[in-house]
Amino acid sequence: MNWHKAKTILIIYFIITNFALLVYLIYGNYITQGTKTRVAEQVMELLNEKNIYIDKELLYKNNFINEMRYVYVSNAIKNHESFAAEVLGEENIIAEENCFKTDRAYVCFEGDSFEIGTYNLPIAEYQVNKNNAQKYAKEYLESIGLEIKEYEVTVSNTENGYNVVFSEYIDDYEIFGTKVNVEMQNDGIYSVFGSWYNVKSKSDKSNIKDISGILIEYMNIKMNKGLSDSITDIQLGYYTFESNDFHESLLLTPVWKITDGNNENEYIDARESN
Repeated sequence: MNWHKAKTILIIYFIITNFALLVYLIYGNYITQGTKTRVAEQVMELLNEKNIYIDKELLYKNNFINEMRYVYVSNAIKNHESFAAEVLGEENIIAEENCFKTDRAYVCFEGDSFEIGTYNLPIAEYQVNKNNAQKYAKEYLESIGLEIKEYEVTVSNTENGYNVVFSEYIDDYEIFGTKVNVEMQNDGIYSVFGSWYNVKSKSDKSNIKDISGILIEYMNIKMNKGLSDSITDIQLGYYTFESNDFHESLLLTPVWKITDGNNENEYIDARESN
């Protein structure tokens, strides 16, 4: 047998096979995208008939997101007592309902949220200006147990100093409503309030509901409320849904957040039913 010739034939065969597979995948993906686009356009027409208007580009931008991780998180507040001791020190703490106090500062809790405040002197002393406010705010939050890893931050001027707001993200997706405000003056930090979660583990990517199906659910919600309006924004992210209760840990829910012309939000569970 001519092994050189047989080897050449096998190489050519594998090249042709791989090329055919590539063409099939590209064509299949093209067909899938075309189908999803047609469905999205039909949904948009249906929404318009119900006086719910959406920009075509906003719809298309979200039309091809099919997967997302499930994320298991722990509250940055392990428990109220230990968090209060971390913030206030372990001596001379007076415990009241949902609050812990010293003669200088206090920590109060509601659900997964906390508020740290001071009566006169700063909670933590820094020489603060607009350029270093973010750095010192992040440094303080990390010192009391918040893992400030993936976030967006804004720094704004206030009457007495600066307000630094950290909004939490995971894999570039926002945890809606999860943020911490740090109010600062030139001599340090005077107030901190909000909620924060530290990531424990992430799953492999799982299927989520596509935006066309979600918009049908949204339409039904609006019609049941007797409301109609334009859709001004659509975002995929995470949500807790149970903000009134304290959670030591929880599995974040993937959701589609839809904002209307009145700046009101609907959070719709994006998990695909098994």
